[in-house]
Amino acid sequence: MKRFLLTSPNFDGELRLVYGPDNWVLGIDLTACQMRQNQLEYFLRRVPAVYTKESWMEAFGRAQLTVVVEDVAVSFDDFWEAYGLKRNRNRCEPLWKKMGAADRTKAIHGLSAYTRHLQLNLWKNRADPDTYLRRRYWKNDWK
Repeated sequence: MKRFLLTSPNFDGELRLVYGPDNWVLGIDLTACQMRQNQLEYFLRRVPAVYTKESWMEAFGRAQLTVVVEDVAVSFDDFWEAYGLKRNRNRCEPLWKKMGAADRTKAIHGLSAYTRHLQLNLWKNRADPDTYLRRRYWKNDWK
């Protein structure tokens, strides 16, 4: 899995892109980035769904971007800290170990959408972390 941190003199903050082990885009994080609407539309039209060096050069070769590439492995402790609700670790950790690298990445990136959903629906309680993993909550469309 690779994470790309993009900065530019044309926008404030940094934009994060995550590509999975199969080189397909897993997520785009704009929370630490402030772009104008036309910049955002341009970026989303051009971002390659599948990462290759050629696709990136074609998409962003002339853009004034600084790109930092990181290989990322998501550990159980990363998930445990990010989830925030610390219950049933003894049931949760074996579920995590059975998951593949792509699902681990998707699970941790799906937390932001799930958390936003809970913030908008205060009457709902946060699921225990083992429930989140067992029921694959990251695959839900949390609108």
